[in-house]
Amino acid sequence: MTVTISLLNYNKKKYLTYCLDSILEQSYQDIEIFFVDNNSTDNSFEYLKSYAEHKYPLSKIRFIRNQKNLGYSKAHNEVIKQSNGKFVLCLNPDIILDKDYIKNCLEILNQNPKIGAITGKLFKWKFSQNKQTNIIDSCGHRILKTHRITEWGSNQKNSQEFETIKKIFSVSGAAPIYRKEALENIKYNNEYFDESFFAYKEDIDLSWRLLHAGWEIWFDHKSHAWHDRWETGTENSTLKVIKQRNKKTDFINKLSYRNHLLLLYKNEFASNFLIYFPWIFFYELGKFFYTLFHEPKNLSAIIDLFKLCKLTKAKRNAIIKNSKIKPKDIRKYIH
Repeated sequence: MTVTISLLNYNKKKYLTYCLDSILEQSYQDIEIFFVDNNSTDNSFEYLKSYAEHKYPLSKIRFIRNQKNLGYSKAHNEVIKQSNGKFVLCLNPDIILDKDYIKNCLEILNQNPKIGAITGKLFKWKFSQNKQTNIIDSCGHRILKTHRITEWGSNQKNSQEFETIKKIFSVSGAAPIYRKEALENIKYNNEYFDESFFAYKEDIDLSWRLLHAGWEIWFDHKSHAWHDRWETGTENSTLKVIKQRNKKTDFINKLSYRNHLLLLYKNEFASNFLIYFPWIFFYELGKFFYTLFHEPKNLSAIIDLFKLCKLTKAKRNAIIKNSKIKPKDIRKYIH
């Protein structure tokens, strides 16, 4: 069973050889590889192609260079449309995979045909020292009563809590494996990832739509990878969230703010909104005033929301109308 790997890059040249080596050294070798560059300006495309020419048969890799930055959603969508695999691994370049990452994930996927997506245990990677740590980056996403979405286990040391195989709310977009059948099942107007999102939280949206369609999302503790991402906070640390935002560009923060609201409007049941309204309202009110005083440029996200309202409403109607689950099925994931 072929696994399609969509390695998406935008100005991440320094990571590419590490990531590619970890792909090509997988113990599971029935793979096809797409290297997609979103019009990088750091010579990434030429650099990786030259590296691959001298180390691996170029027939193993299909190189695609977009003429502009298409974002995470559209770039991966283009690969999924061309893929021949039964499964699709969407991969960030700042990831290195354990040699058995794909093999271990496939064992679980093949045992349960209801699984639409799976993620392994992502640890922190100190790239500057090329050091693989035992500090967790993500074991998937959790949803809180405020409907803030967090990385389960982020910044915690590996422990018995994370030595499990279990259902989760959502996979992180850094290294998820999707069942192609499930992606075909939930696509809307030929889009798998919602291209309105461009980037940020499109992975959560896709997982939520998989849940609505009756698919399951799983975490596997035996599948390991390492991610050079350190700007993640704990579930209860508002201060850390603010510090993270201060390190990011206005564009990224705007997408994060806008896409979170799109995510909720598209996917949450009305009854769940009512149940959790006090938590959601005060959390969103706090975000609004923080943005008003500290990131006023990003209030344009609200204008974007109005522009996307009609299209998003149509998507929501399709999701809720065809949903195979009940509001309580989402509530069991809420902490």
